[in-house]
Amino acid sequence: MLPSKAQIVLFWGPDLIALYNDAYSPVLGIKHPWALGRPARECWSEIWDDLLGPLFKNVIATGESFWAKDHQFLLERHGYIEETYFDVSYDPIRDESGQVGGIFCIVSETTGRVLSERRLGMLRELGADLAAINTEDDLFSTIRCRLDAHAKDLPFALVYLCEADGKQARLACAHGATAGDAIAPIVIDLGSENEIWPVPQLLATAAPVTVDDLAARFAAIPTGPWDKPARQAVIFPIAQQGQDRPAGF
Repeated sequence: MLPSKAQIVLFWGPDLIALYNDAYSPVLGIKHPWALGRPARECWSEIWDDLLGPLFKNVIATGESFWAKDHQFLLERHGYIEETYFDVSYDPIRDESGQVGGIFCIVSETTGRVLSERRLGMLRELGADLAAINTEDDLFSTIRCRLDAHAKDLPFALVYLCEADGKQARLACAHGATAGDAIAPIVIDLGSENEIWPVPQLLATAAPVTVDDLAARFAAIPTGPWDKPARQAVIFPIAQQGQDRPAGF
């Protein structure tokens, strides 16, 4: 397996010790080279009990291979949980006694393609929905429904429109959060530096603002279909034609 360009890992022996080639190391992220020579249950502890452990146990017990396309794994390989997808093949390897002595794994990461196809599909669907919109209420209702159907990519999203006097912004659309919750106030004072969202910074630059400290700002953060909340959010300006000031965010 060592000279192969394919992503290959061999889990060998009673503890399923991990031996892998260079091509496989990106799959491990910052766990490489620590993972080399470690038991599988340590290399992939975050998915061992619920997914990988039972899967490997079945391959060893039955001596039958497991194959799947675009198989989902929630991996922690860069210090946070990632939604990842792989084409995988887990094949039993027999030792000198004829019993299964290890598992030979060839994987191919498909995360980029799976997520891109899903997100582009959402944009196409939204574009088709908006073609028949006639009112502002219909617009935001349609956006909310489409986002609700694609919550894996956006656990929550809020749309605010600035009032004509430029002093306040009002919540026009809330996906994944309830209007009036701490994270989704009905009204935001555009002149206050003490607001929970750093909108003055956005208005001053008309550029996106990344909010890195969601956990410090909010006691409850929507998780969508996931079991862990987002740690970051981005505030994007909504441009209005012929105006320097955004129409909303």
